[in-house]
Amino acid sequence: ALQHAFNDSFVPHLFAIWQYLIPALHAVLNPASQDYFRRTREKVFGGKKLEDITPTGDVDREEWDKLKAGFDVINAWWEKAEGPFLLGEKPAFVDFAVAALLQNVKQVFGIRSSQWKDISSWNGGRWGELVTRLQEYE
Repeated sequence: ALQHAFNDSFVPHLFAIWQYLIPALHAVLNPASQDYFRRTREKVFGGKKLEDITPTGDVDREEWDKLKAGFDVINAWWEKAEGPFLLGEKPAFVDFAVAALLQNVKQVFGIRSSQWKDISSWNGGRWGELVTRLQEYE
């Protein structure tokens, strides 16, 4: 139940990431997966083509700022922690849930991408550090 409650709190704050990540993820999938992925994700986005999901221009800046604001909210949770992980010195489900999303960004966009450089540096580098701290579990 606690894991569901966390997901219900976590996901809405970072919802803006999907309009960037979904089209980029499609591009790295194998052809057999791309068709299903496109069909199901375009349905989720109200019939919009994947190519039209990622915002551009002023809307891009606004949506990226929304994503940053979402990470700021989640960062406030970590600031109350007594250790490097949300529940202390050892990782818990929540740490892996956030890191899974971060790993998607890192792998799909690339370690040298502006997207990963931005997100991994936000909140004093907390998100890049979280991924690094969890590498021993890969």
